[in-house]
Amino acid sequence: MGNMLNTLSSSDVLSKVRGFYTSLSSSEKKVADFVLEHYEETIRMTLADVAQESGVSDATVLRFCRSIGY
Repeated sequence: MGNMLNTLSSSDVLSKVRGFYTSLSSSEKKVADFVLEHYEETIRMTLADVAQESGVSDATVLRFCRSIGY
């Protein structure tokens, strides 16, 4: 059951990212692209790690999270 919940929540997150994609800034889209391509790794990363891997600032990752409702 735990794995099923993890799968549901990950698909919900990925759907949310895809749903908001067109309204994101170009920098936020870099974060979205990284998350969509590397979701399993992303969930274990710090905000700073995601920023570095996406090629954006920490503030952009935070804005991205807020833009998609987190």
